[in-house]
Amino acid sequence: MSDIKIIDNYLSENDHQKILKFVGGTEMVWYYGNVLPEVYKSECDSYTLSKENASKHNYQNYHVIFEKVFVSKFYNETVADVLVKLNPDALVRVKLNMTHCSEKIIEHGFHCDNDFKNCKTAIYYLNSNDGYTIFENGEKVNSIANRMVMFPSHMKHSGTTCTNTNCRLVLNINYFKD
Repeated sequence: MSDIKIIDNYLSENDHQKILKFVGGTEMVWYYGNVLPEVYKSECDSYTLSKENASKHNYQNYHVIFEKVFVSKFYNETVADVLVKLNPDALVRVKLNMTHCSEKIIEHGFHCDNDFKNCKTAIYYLNSNDGYTIFENGEKVNSIANRMVMFPSHMKHSGTTCTNTNCRLVLNINYFKD
């Protein structure tokens, strides 16, 4: 039995559109960086990105909402509704990720988001596209707007680029919940 839980239409359409409008608006601040470090080592896994991923496709825009403390003033406009419904006991990190279009789908690399025991990961898809989240066991979750996927943080997974829209937008949440 899979530990992956998928919920479609996670928020009301109005709440989803409110987040999407703000994230795509002129007030949103995006930062630029690697999707994954070129060499990554943790208790969960260790890998080196392929030359193709490290040099050409291992980049994204991102916005950290929470990491140990709330670091973004955009909490209410972006993630409040998602977090209220998720109802975590404690947050580890909340981050918006924007990966860009590529000519073919690029899988970034299998990894775990953190090394905490009993931690959970939730990925909320903001837009529909042909990108996906793939798990080391072969299960794949397509990027469908207003879809939430939840799984134990120790499960190795990889995000991707997309080819049919200008970007893939997801909200990545690492949290604890009994």
